[in-house]
Amino acid sequence: MALSGGTCYGIPTENSYQGSHQMASTPWTSFGNRLFKRGNAFFIRVRIPRDLQDLYAATGRRSEICETLKTRDRREAERRCRQRGAEIDQEFAQRRRARDAASKEPISRRLDLIAQRLYREEVTDQGVAFHDQMMRDPEEAEVALGIAVDPWIEGLEEGAWSRKQNEIVAAVLAAAGSPLGRDHPEFPQARDKIARAFVWANRALASQARGERDFTPPDPLFTAPAPPPASNGLGITLGRPHCPLRGR
Repeated sequence: MALSGGTCYGIPTENSYQGSHQMASTPWTSFGNRLFKRGNAFFIRVRIPRDLQDLYAATGRRSEICETLKTRDRREAERRCRQRGAEIDQEFAQRRRARDAASKEPISRRLDLIAQRLYREEVTDQGVAFHDQMMRDPEEAEVALGIAVDPWIEGLEEGAWSRKQNEIVAAVLAAAGSPLGRDHPEFPQARDKIARAFVWANRALASQARGERDFTPPDPLFTAPAPPPASNGLGITLGRPHCPLRGR
């Protein structure tokens, strides 16, 4: 969930009211109830509960949420701080519920749901992104799609994964509310399934670029009827592809 306003970690943000050199040496003033002031700008600073910090780490926040309230008026800042604070507390509660619900399902089942959802979203979102290029030059679009997916194919075939790929997988899991971190023993399973989602979504788009509208992934994970959403609205289960990945 994206948070409104600028995010700060004890350093100025693009939404700060003063220049970076001035702000770097400007102390924080606390007014209590999560309201702070630095220079002429008011901020809300909220400590992320310890049990949720791993879920926020992939978003760049591990211990604190800090946002500008975009006002210099204290009374208005207090009002906005209360409102935003309530929203953040609600977000904490939602993340706990999602985490607790996820813990009651088998990990492989959750991973299946996440991968299936990712596949559907990639086909839709990337189809929009590549639409103009597909219409203008289908062959060029297919080449571009192939270049984008090659690292995922190599990872599945050779077991070699880059740091960037691991970061993408971790971000997908975090966005889905999954507590699996890179040190979790099930992370490789999640990575394989997410990679398969990227690969077969790419193949579906390449098929569209060739004017073939009835592409069906030969991978059972993505050909089975879409499962009902989990109680937390998330899920995943990849594994090795059941057919060659390269080629059409």
